[in-house]
Amino acid sequence: MSEKRKVLSSILLFLLLFLLFCTQVVIAKKSPDTATPVPSTTPLSSQVPLTPVSLSTELSNAVITSNTIWDSSGNPYIIKDKLIIDKDVSLTINSGVIIKMYPGAVIQVDGSVSARGTELENVVFTSIDDPDLGGGGITGSGCYWNMIDISATGNFTASYTKLMYGKKIFNVQGTLDIYFTQISHGSLNGINVEATGFVSGSDSVIKYCSNAIYSSGQVALANSSITDCEADSGLSSGVRPFGIEKQDLIIGRSYILKYGAGGQYCGNFDALALGGTGASSFEDKIINGYSDSLKIGDFVTTEPGNMRNPTIRGVNTLIEKCTDNCTFENHKSDCPRIITIIMAESLKVNGRKDVKIAGLPQFFLENVEYKQGHTEITAKYIGSPRISAPGIIVASSGTFYGTSVNFERCSKGIEVYGTVSLTNCKLANCGYGLYFDTIQPSFLYYNSFVNNTIYGAYNNKPSEIVHDLSSSYWGSADGPSVYDETSQAWIGSGDKVGKGINFSDWLSSDPNI
Repeated sequence: MSEKRKVLSSILLFLLLFLLFCTQVVIAKKSPDTATPVPSTTPLSSQVPLTPVSLSTELSNAVITSNTIWDSSGNPYIIKDKLIIDKDVSLTINSGVIIKMYPGAVIQVDGSVSARGTELENVVFTSIDDPDLGGGGITGSGCYWNMIDISATGNFTASYTKLMYGKKIFNVQGTLDIYFTQISHGSLNGINVEATGFVSGSDSVIKYCSNAIYSSGQVALANSSITDCEADSGLSSGVRPFGIEKQDLIIGRSYILKYGAGGQYCGNFDALALGGTGASSFEDKIINGYSDSLKIGDFVTTEPGNMRNPTIRGVNTLIEKCTDNCTFENHKSDCPRIITIIMAESLKVNGRKDVKIAGLPQFFLENVEYKQGHTEITAKYIGSPRISAPGIIVASSGTFYGTSVNFERCSKGIEVYGTVSLTNCKLANCGYGLYFDTIQPSFLYYNSFVNNTIYGAYNNKPSEIVHDLSSSYWGSADGPSVYDETSQAWIGSGDKVGKGINFSDWLSSDPNI
């Protein structure tokens, strides 16, 4: 009996040692890195295992080679130069993730990216210098990252996502799908679509880009807005160091550009420090303007205090430089009394603080005076000097399908060299609403053209094709304005139409309010 117990004891001891050995092997194979806790996420598919990235990672010339999840617990994700998502590999970016990119940085998508924000927690792609997210401030296009480059094998899907401060926000050879997404401050393009590229989306906004979209491929948008397109990264020079609060300005009305001490906000009198602080720098910028580029969305610093003498000397110098007796009603475009200033989102700050540029209005200097112990400048609003650019350029190989898309404040809402199809779209407050330079037929139904300053619709090839814009609204119940060769005058009260445009059966009311 004792012999049997010895045998059983030996067997049990062997089994225990064997199990202990196996456990040690498994533990030994776990590295400290893989043992680091990672955010919990929901896989795209229960069939595909996803590997979460480690927390607070800086990525430099990195390649993602296995299915990966980014979660907001790892914020911020910093891309220093280049990140590649390999072919047949997915990167899932969950709501609340913030991705900061260094100047010139690129995300190359050979596989697939899914940015899945929510209405309350967007996914954000921005510059490392974005002051709203802890950066030092956007001082110009030199702070911009390069692009998200979607190759022919790549796919990028964005929902509730914000992308800003890139040169080309997207370059698309593959496919891009955007939903409830905002693209802004693209110094070259919001979206550049190559011949093989396809873009679809809805409920999205593209604004403050050189062109919202340049397409040699196919683009289909619905329920979206394209606004405020600018031709370059901003004014090359000449902005003066005066600021006003964001407001609706009326052409011809006088405004106070600089209040005396004790004015609107404690310590700040609508004076700004551009490229330097103090009285001498302030006076220099009044006379010569700021030499660097500025645009909407950039940040500038307030200049506290009331610098009476530099202000009076600087403004009087500009007024005296005018030798043509210019007035607001009758002036030359290069008159030194015409200045560009900054409209700030808010000037409700104390001391020297950063404020965000909301506009770059242009004024005609009227007077500077020392009033009740303080200095005030008055000037009349002329308009905006921003160099606007087309909202969408459709290249000869490109096609644009738009349904319920609003275009505003672009030089041309759409510049067409290829094919365009629009239904229930509104083109307003542009130079040209639609500019055709194509012999390919267009498909246009129930669109609105309102307050476009040059033409609502213009055909550059009227002898080769007539574009049918019947059943459109032209900003007036009486239809568009048409040039009468006999009287050599424009007849009508609506937006102008050029030759080669069929505007019959116009709508008497706007179908797209």
